[in-house]
Amino acid sequence: MKQRKKTGQERLIFAGMAVCIGVLVYCAFQFSRYIEESRNHQKAREEAVSRYVSAEPAGSEDTADFSVDFAGLRCVSKHVVGWIRIAGLEVIDYPIVQGSDDTYYLRHTWDDRVSRYGAIFMEWENQPDFNDLHTILYGHSMNDGSMFGSLKQYADADFYSQFGGEITISLPAETRRYRIFSVEYAQPDAFNVYTIGFDHDETYAEFIQGFHERALYKTDVEATRADSVLTLSTCSDNGERRFVVHARLESVQPHNS
Repeated sequence: MKQRKKTGQERLIFAGMAVCIGVLVYCAFQFSRYIEESRNHQKAREEAVSRYVSAEPAGSEDTADFSVDFAGLRCVSKHVVGWIRIAGLEVIDYPIVQGSDDTYYLRHTWDDRVSRYGAIFMEWENQPDFNDLHTILYGHSMNDGSMFGSLKQYADADFYSQFGGEITISLPAETRRYRIFSVEYAQPDAFNVYTIGFDHDETYAEFIQGFHERALYKTDVEATRADSVLTLSTCSDNGERRFVVHARLESVQPHNS
């Protein structure tokens, strides 16, 4: 039986089909890889919480909701400075680290593993004890909601009303509680957002007032030049903007020795 030669058009069709199949296989591989990486990250976070965080025992005089084994954490990484939790966002339950620049922890976890998830990290020029008037924390906005990926839920005023906007920072010597007073979108290099090193003066008062004026919605919390402020920053709009949360220091509770 005589075989018919394939025409040029048929060859193009087969080549196109091969390319499409190749693309589908690659996409499926990448998706499965992403799912696996997401699961591994979630497992690592849960293991860190289980190993280093415990609830305060009933009858404890310490008013903190949880205690952190900082000695254990610092055996793994000397760069750990605190632990963060945010009301309504259970997935945000992480160690806070501080590097010698603001790039290393973009691609490394708190325990120094290479990962696109990075870590929750403090502006490298801030004081690690959170005693600056303005302290900044950074974290990636991951599609699975991890790191600071779920932070943008606070762009919704109803979500804020439901959960109250409390941010708890546990430090080796104390627990600090902050209350969100403003959320906004900002440019990555916005001087009116990413500036530190203030004194209790008019410049700082104007800086804080800008947070109020640019807020996506009003809250019943007001910050002034007398307050210490915590800013949380994460990517938005494919990295073109940042979603930023500003919170006022409400209380400082020393840990029982």
